[in-house]
Amino acid sequence: MLDYLEKLRKKPEPERRKAAFLIALSVTLAVALIWGIGLMFRIQSTNFTFVDNSPEKSMPSFKQTMSNFIDQVSTIFSNADQNTDQATTTNAAPAVTVSGISTTSDAMPNQ
Repeated sequence: MLDYLEKLRKKPEPERRKAAFLIALSVTLAVALIWGIGLMFRIQSTNFTFVDNSPEKSMPSFKQTMSNFIDQVSTIFSNADQNTDQATTTNAAPAVTVSGISTTSDAMPNQ
């Protein structure tokens, strides 16, 4: 191997670049091959079955999921409607404090 590298040093630059590329490609392919074989063994030893298939722990159906979603959205909108109803029925004007002077929307200072 050292003889090959010594001969390679004496060759022109394009040949050295080609040799460097081929060596890097070979090392990369070797690492990828080893990684792929290891991955194959890990996948083969994996158990893909569910441990507990009881109805309480199984995944809900699409119909159940959509029903829960619609219920939650309707709850959010009904709460928003209640909040806007409460805000519109309140007669008190919001107080605004500007530089320590407390005013309401009915009594704005003259400009």
